[in-house]
Amino acid sequence: MKRRFLLRSYSPGCTASALVLILLGLLASAHFQQARAWSQGGSSMVVLPDGKVLAGGSFTSFEGQPRTNLVRLIADGTAVDQTFTLGTEQTGLNQGVLAMAVQPDGKVVVVGGFTKLGGQPRQGVGRLNADGTLDTGFVPLDVGRILNKDCLVIQDDGKILVGGSALIRLNANGVADPSFTVRIGGAGSPAVSALALQGDGKILVGGQFTALDGQARSNLARLNPDGTLDPTFNATCDRAVQTLAAEPDGKILVGGSFSTLDGSSVGGLGRLNPDGTLDPGFNPQVLGEVYCLAPEADGSIIVGQSGGFRRVRADGTTDPNFVSLRFFYPESAAIGPDGAAILLGAIEMSTGIQPYVEWAGSTNPATQSLFYNGTGSITWLRGGSAPEIWRALVETSTDGTNWVKLGEGTHVEGGWQLEGVSLKTGQLMRARGWITGSSAGLVSETQTVIQGPAIVASPSSRTNFTDTPVTLHAYAAASSPLGYQWYKDGAAILGATNNSLALPDLQLADAGAYTMTATNANGSQTTPAAILTVVPRPEIAAWFGPHPGGQMELVLAGPPRQQVIIESSTNLVSWQELGTAVLSTKPVPYFDLSSGASAQRFYRLRVP
Repeated sequence: MKRRFLLRSYSPGCTASALVLILLGLLASAHFQQARAWSQGGSSMVVLPDGKVLAGGSFTSFEGQPRTNLVRLIADGTAVDQTFTLGTEQTGLNQGVLAMAVQPDGKVVVVGGFTKLGGQPRQGVGRLNADGTLDTGFVPLDVGRILNKDCLVIQDDGKILVGGSALIRLNANGVADPSFTVRIGGAGSPAVSALALQGDGKILVGGQFTALDGQARSNLARLNPDGTLDPTFNATCDRAVQTLAAEPDGKILVGGSFSTLDGSSVGGLGRLNPDGTLDPGFNPQVLGEVYCLAPEADGSIIVGQSGGFRRVRADGTTDPNFVSLRFFYPESAAIGPDGAAILLGAIEMSTGIQPYVEWAGSTNPATQSLFYNGTGSITWLRGGSAPEIWRALVETSTDGTNWVKLGEGTHVEGGWQLEGVSLKTGQLMRARGWITGSSAGLVSETQTVIQGPAIVASPSSRTNFTDTPVTLHAYAAASSPLGYQWYKDGAAILGATNNSLALPDLQLADAGAYTMTATNANGSQTTPAAILTVVPRPEIAAWFGPHPGGQMELVLAGPPRQQVIIESSTNLVSWQELGTAVLSTKPVPYFDLSSGASAQRFYRLRVP
């Protein structure tokens, strides 16, 4: 795949050398897959059921191609989807897009400041068919005057909630719902800036207000599905809530500009228990205002905050292996079906602030599998960096076109499950999930029912240095006992008869294609090949010394395109990340702008 990097070039100026600590870690798969530029900027995006991404904002071009405020990208972000023409100059939107949400049928509700959509009059809200054309049968109420960014959700019954300077609900046909009369109260200009749905249908509301529906609420509240206030939920925030995400276990992620949540000190990001009390086990290392959230299936969260994006693990610690461009202002984040973090915002360049959208790869690949155990249970396992979902729907079909609902999945450890079903061999089954977080969307998985082994998770391709350990994992499920066998380049590996394969000390000869075959009395299934690439440890040279401008200058050289993380310490115990650099055979300079504040300074380089 073609990879694009945003780099600055400097004239190297080496001075006296000094001690540099270089710590080489395992080479992981985190990388910039794509960085894409547009003429002005984006505000919102959604992941579509086929993996494509629909991005909206205020712009007239994307990667040099004419696109007005709306563009659709293919699943890996490498190109604009040329079959989507609604965003062209002739038939696009006359004003920007602020929020979008995907319906169960694949249609997309779009809201913004526009008065025309697809060349037709639409006052701030419209709907696209699954093929990207305008839904001419949906002519809704004018909501453009009240909108806020990414403040749109669709309830199970198809009704549409829109937040901003007011909170309104539209029926599925776009007509205002007269039964929904929630009022926002507060000094100045109270507003709703975040909405999220929970698995039980309740509605989370965040923003800047002191009352909701006539009852005192401090910037955070919960409504019942019918729009009445939930009196059991009394969590408070001292300042505005900007983003919300409902987790499948009922817990609630809250981000914003606040410093206290439910009476406890937090730094712009916290997690509540289902009853609204603070979860004390979640202590995120987040500083500054939080604008957007994108949860992953393993419990990690992509967080857009003041100064850029980071991945926060389930326990609140920061993932040091997550690397992205340094966004000046993060607008929105989503997780693609393959686990790539899709980041939308603006970066600072020598020419000024430049809007960008980036696909950032993951060190923990997304996994998902759908299988029927032959005795009445369908399980949809989801893991790694796959996008987290708050609702799962299971369906079946005999032709792949007409689908019948089997039921709603129940959240279990590692995924979702539906009990009490009966399927036949050759029948199709499909699970669809509603993505939680700032960018709504749908993901799906379709499988043919078989009675033999079903591959639940396949081994992942990876690249590692020599002299390091690696373990490949694969999982299968069946209604009778299973046997396992691993293969390298098609040849059976002696003694490799478990569902995992450990290679404790990699050498160049270990590189190859690895598969696992699971077998029982009803048949066998083989995983797709995982490509193991083994490379020699890179040799990195580094020097540093004072720069005439007063900062410390590091000069680095090493394997071309090798990324390194630069860290500093004053005591060789506590280390702080300064930034990243991409190496070259020619000297690459890096300036430590904060070096003047320390009497002594140590540096180390870490390979992600």
